[in-house]
Amino acid sequence: MHGFCVEFFDDFMSFSFSYDSMRNFYGLMSLYSAGDMGKSASFTDKRALWLRKRGMDILSLRCVRQVHGKEIVDASSFFPGREPSADGLFCTDASLVCGVTVADCMPVWIFREDGTAWGIVHSGWKGTGIAGILADSLGDGKKVAVLGPSIRSCCYEVDTERAWSFAADFGEEAVVEREDGFYLDLAAANRSLLEERGLTVYTVDACTCCDMRFGSYRREGPDFTHMLALCGRA
Repeated sequence: MHGFCVEFFDDFMSFSFSYDSMRNFYGLMSLYSAGDMGKSASFTDKRALWLRKRGMDILSLRCVRQVHGKEIVDASSFFPGREPSADGLFCTDASLVCGVTVADCMPVWIFREDGTAWGIVHSGWKGTGIAGILADSLGDGKKVAVLGPSIRSCCYEVDTERAWSFAADFGEEAVVEREDGFYLDLAAANRSLLEERGLTVYTVDACTCCDMRFGSYRREGPDFTHMLALCGRA
Protein backbone atom coordinates (compact mmCIF):
# COMPACT_ATOMS: atom_id res chain seq x y z
CA MET A 1 0.00 0.00 0.00
CA HIS A 2 1.19 3.50 -0.83
CA GLY A 3 -0.88 5.22 1.85
CA PHE A 4 -2.45 7.58 -0.67
CA CYS A 5 -4.31 10.44 1.03
CA VAL A 6 -6.41 13.27 -0.46
CA GLU A 7 -7.47 16.33 1.56
CA PHE A 8 -9.63 19.34 0.73
CA PHE A 9 -9.08 22.76 2.30
CA ASP A 10 -10.67 26.20 1.84
CA ASP A 11 -9.06 27.03 -1.49
CA PHE A 12 -7.03 23.98 -2.52
CA MET A 13 -6.89 20.20 -2.52
CA SER A 14 -3.76 18.19 -1.89
CA PHE A 15 -2.61 14.61 -1.85
CA SER A 16 0.38 12.83 -0.43
CA PHE A 17 1.91 9.38 0.04
CA SER A 18 3.20 7.74 3.19
CA TYR A 19 5.16 5.08 1.32
CA ASP A 20 8.93 5.15 1.99
CA SER A 21 10.77 7.11 -0.72
CA MET A 22 7.51 8.66 -1.97
CA ARG A 23 6.53 10.38 1.24
CA ASN A 24 8.24 13.62 0.12
CA PHE A 25 6.22 13.86 -3.11
CA TYR A 26 3.16 16.09 -3.16
CA GLY A 27 0.41 17.31 -5.44
CA LEU A 28 -1.72 20.42 -5.04
CA MET A 29 -4.55 22.03 -6.99
CA SER A 30 -6.28 25.35 -6.41
CA LEU A 31 -10.07 25.30 -6.15
CA TYR A 32 -12.79 27.60 -7.50
CA SER A 33 -12.74 29.53 -4.21
CA ALA A 34 -9.10 30.53 -4.84
CA GLY A 35 -10.15 32.47 -7.92
CA ASP A 36 -8.74 32.46 -11.44
CA MET A 37 -5.06 31.47 -11.52
CA GLY A 38 -4.62 32.78 -15.08
CA LYS A 39 -3.77 30.96 -18.30
CA SER A 40 -1.03 28.32 -18.21
CA ALA A 41 2.21 30.36 -18.17
CA SER A 42 0.69 33.55 -16.71
CA PHE A 43 2.40 35.07 -13.66
CA THR A 44 -0.45 36.95 -12.00
CA ASP A 45 -0.58 38.65 -8.61
CA LYS A 46 -3.35 36.27 -7.54
CA ARG A 47 -1.23 33.27 -8.47
CA ALA A 48 1.79 34.67 -6.63
CA LEU A 49 -0.30 35.32 -3.50
CA TRP A 50 -1.81 31.84 -3.57
CA LEU A 51 1.65 30.29 -3.90
CA ARG A 52 3.01 32.36 -1.01
CA LYS A 53 0.16 31.09 1.17
CA ARG A 54 1.38 27.59 0.35
CA GLY A 55 4.96 28.52 1.27
CA MET A 56 6.17 28.58 -2.35
CA ASP A 57 8.08 31.17 -4.37
CA ILE A 58 6.60 31.93 -7.79
CA LEU A 59 10.15 32.01 -9.21
CA SER A 60 10.47 28.28 -8.46
CA LEU A 61 7.35 27.52 -10.51
CA ARG A 62 7.74 26.13 -14.02
CA CYS A 63 4.72 26.18 -16.32
CA VAL A 64 4.34 25.87 -20.09
CA ARG A 65 2.25 27.54 -22.78
CA GLN A 66 -0.47 24.92 -23.05
CA VAL A 67 -1.73 24.09 -26.53
CA HIS A 68 -3.90 20.98 -25.97
CA GLY A 69 -1.18 18.78 -27.45
CA LYS A 70 1.09 15.94 -26.35
CA GLU A 71 4.49 17.59 -25.90
CA ILE A 72 6.32 17.39 -22.56
CA VAL A 73 9.48 19.24 -21.53
CA ASP A 74 12.14 19.13 -18.83
CA ALA A 75 11.21 21.71 -16.18
CA SER A 76 14.89 22.57 -15.70
CA SER A 77 15.42 23.39 -19.39
CA PHE A 78 13.96 26.92 -19.32
CA PHE A 79 13.44 29.96 -17.10
CA PRO A 80 10.25 31.91 -16.28
CA GLY A 81 9.38 34.18 -19.18
CA ARG A 82 10.78 31.72 -21.74
CA GLU A 83 8.12 29.03 -21.43
CA PRO A 84 7.91 26.58 -24.35
CA SER A 85 4.66 25.41 -25.92
CA ALA A 86 3.79 22.05 -24.36
CA ASP A 87 1.24 20.37 -22.10
CA GLY A 88 3.39 18.62 -19.57
CA LEU A 89 6.60 18.76 -17.57
CA PHE A 90 8.94 16.31 -15.88
CA CYS A 91 11.55 17.11 -13.25
CA THR A 92 14.41 15.74 -11.13
CA ASP A 93 15.23 19.02 -9.32
CA ALA A 94 13.49 19.36 -5.94
CA SER A 95 13.98 23.15 -5.98
CA LEU A 96 11.47 23.45 -8.84
CA VAL A 97 7.68 23.05 -8.85
CA CYS A 98 5.91 21.89 -12.03
CA GLY A 99 2.50 23.35 -12.83
CA VAL A 100 -0.34 23.19 -15.35
CA THR A 101 -3.70 24.93 -15.40
CA VAL A 102 -6.97 23.05 -15.84
CA ALA A 103 -10.72 23.68 -15.97
CA ASP A 104 -12.42 20.42 -17.03
CA CYS A 105 -9.26 18.93 -18.57
CA MET A 106 -7.52 16.40 -16.35
CA PRO A 107 -4.28 16.98 -14.45
CA VAL A 108 -2.30 13.75 -14.25
CA TRP A 109 0.59 13.44 -11.81
CA ILE A 110 3.21 10.69 -12.21
CA PHE A 111 5.98 9.80 -9.76
CA ARG A 112 8.83 7.29 -9.82
CA GLU A 113 8.62 5.13 -6.71
CA ASP A 114 12.36 5.49 -6.11
CA GLY A 115 11.83 9.24 -5.61
CA THR A 116 14.13 10.37 -8.41
CA ALA A 117 11.71 11.90 -10.92
CA TRP A 118 8.17 13.20 -11.25
CA GLY A 119 5.94 15.16 -13.60
CA ILE A 120 2.51 16.49 -14.44
CA VAL A 121 0.43 16.86 -17.62
CA HIS A 122 -2.68 18.70 -18.81
CA SER A 123 -4.82 16.08 -20.54
CA GLY A 124 -8.04 17.01 -22.35
CA TRP A 125 -9.75 14.98 -25.05
CA LYS A 126 -7.34 16.27 -27.71
CA GLY A 127 -4.30 15.52 -25.57
CA THR A 128 -5.35 12.17 -24.14
CA GLY A 129 -2.31 9.95 -24.43
CA ILE A 130 0.13 12.54 -23.08
CA ALA A 131 0.10 10.81 -19.68
CA GLY A 132 1.52 7.71 -21.33
CA ILE A 133 4.26 9.80 -22.93
CA LEU A 134 5.16 11.25 -19.52
CA ALA A 135 5.22 7.78 -17.96
CA ASP A 136 7.58 6.56 -20.70
CA SER A 137 9.83 9.60 -20.31
CA LEU A 138 10.37 8.86 -16.61
CA GLY A 139 12.21 5.67 -17.56
CA ASP A 140 12.06 2.13 -16.25
CA GLY A 141 11.11 1.20 -12.73
CA LYS A 142 7.92 1.33 -10.70
CA LYS A 143 5.77 4.43 -11.08
CA VAL A 144 2.58 5.77 -9.52
CA ALA A 145 0.01 8.01 -11.21
CA VAL A 146 -2.75 10.19 -9.79
CA LEU A 147 -5.70 11.15 -12.00
CA GLY A 148 -7.03 14.49 -10.83
CA PRO A 149 -10.49 16.04 -10.94
CA SER A 150 -11.85 16.68 -14.44
CA ILE A 151 -15.15 16.75 -16.25
CA ARG A 152 -16.47 13.21 -15.90
CA SER A 153 -18.75 10.99 -17.92
CA CYS A 154 -21.76 12.29 -16.01
CA CYS A 155 -21.36 15.64 -17.81
CA TYR A 156 -18.98 15.32 -20.77
CA GLU A 157 -21.45 14.94 -23.62
CA VAL A 158 -19.94 14.95 -27.12
CA ASP A 159 -21.13 14.43 -30.68
CA THR A 160 -21.19 11.00 -32.30
CA GLU A 161 -18.10 11.57 -34.43
CA ARG A 162 -15.93 12.54 -31.47
CA ALA A 163 -17.28 9.67 -29.39
CA TRP A 164 -16.46 7.07 -32.05
CA SER A 165 -13.00 8.54 -32.62
CA PHE A 166 -12.23 8.53 -28.89
CA ALA A 167 -13.46 4.95 -28.50
CA ALA A 168 -11.32 3.85 -31.46
CA ASP A 169 -8.23 5.38 -29.85
CA PHE A 170 -8.79 4.52 -26.19
CA GLY A 171 -11.29 1.66 -26.05
CA GLU A 172 -15.03 1.31 -25.69
CA GLU A 173 -14.82 1.81 -21.92
CA ALA A 174 -13.71 5.41 -22.56
CA VAL A 175 -17.14 6.31 -23.95
CA VAL A 176 -20.48 5.99 -22.17
CA GLU A 177 -23.59 5.73 -24.33
CA ARG A 178 -26.95 6.82 -22.90
CA GLU A 179 -30.35 7.41 -24.41
CA ASP A 180 -29.61 11.12 -24.78
CA GLY A 181 -26.14 10.78 -26.33
CA PHE A 182 -22.48 9.92 -25.87
CA TYR A 183 -20.25 10.93 -22.95
CA LEU A 184 -16.44 10.74 -22.71
CA ASP A 185 -14.76 9.12 -19.71
CA LEU A 186 -11.32 10.76 -19.48
CA ALA A 187 -10.53 8.89 -16.28
CA ALA A 188 -11.16 5.48 -17.89
CA ALA A 189 -9.04 6.37 -20.92
CA ASN A 190 -6.10 7.56 -18.83
CA ARG A 191 -6.34 4.73 -16.32
CA SER A 192 -6.26 2.17 -19.14
CA LEU A 193 -3.22 3.59 -20.91
CA LEU A 194 -1.28 3.91 -17.64
CA GLU A 195 -2.19 0.50 -16.26
CA GLU A 196 -1.10 -1.01 -19.59
CA ARG A 197 2.34 0.40 -18.78
CA GLY A 198 2.33 -1.20 -15.33
CA LEU A 199 1.67 1.92 -13.27
CA THR A 200 -0.28 1.94 -10.02
CA VAL A 201 -3.10 4.43 -10.60
CA TYR A 202 -5.06 6.42 -8.01
CA THR A 203 -8.02 8.65 -8.84
CA VAL A 204 -9.41 11.78 -7.20
CA ASP A 205 -13.00 10.97 -8.08
CA ALA A 206 -14.61 14.35 -8.70
CA CYS A 207 -16.31 16.02 -11.67
CA THR A 208 -15.26 19.63 -12.24
CA CYS A 209 -18.48 20.40 -14.10
CA CYS A 210 -21.09 19.39 -11.53
CA ASP A 211 -18.99 19.72 -8.35
CA MET A 212 -19.07 23.41 -7.44
CA ARG A 213 -15.73 23.24 -5.62
CA PHE A 214 -13.99 23.35 -9.00
CA GLY A 215 -13.65 25.70 -11.94
CA SER A 216 -15.25 24.46 -15.15
CA TYR A 217 -15.20 25.76 -18.70
CA ARG A 218 -18.38 23.88 -19.55
CA ARG A 219 -20.27 25.13 -16.50
CA GLU A 220 -18.94 28.70 -16.35
CA GLY A 221 -18.54 29.57 -20.02
CA PRO A 222 -15.83 31.80 -21.56
CA ASP A 223 -14.96 33.55 -18.26
CA PHE A 224 -14.09 30.29 -16.53
CA THR A 225 -11.81 29.76 -13.54
CA HIS A 226 -8.36 28.38 -14.33
CA MET A 227 -7.15 26.11 -11.53
CA LEU A 228 -3.42 25.63 -10.94
CA ALA A 229 -2.21 22.05 -10.40
CA LEU A 230 1.27 21.58 -8.93
CA CYS A 231 3.70 18.70 -8.65
CA GLY A 232 6.89 18.57 -6.61
CA ARG A 233 9.10 16.99 -4.00
CA ALA A 234 9.67 18.53 -0.60
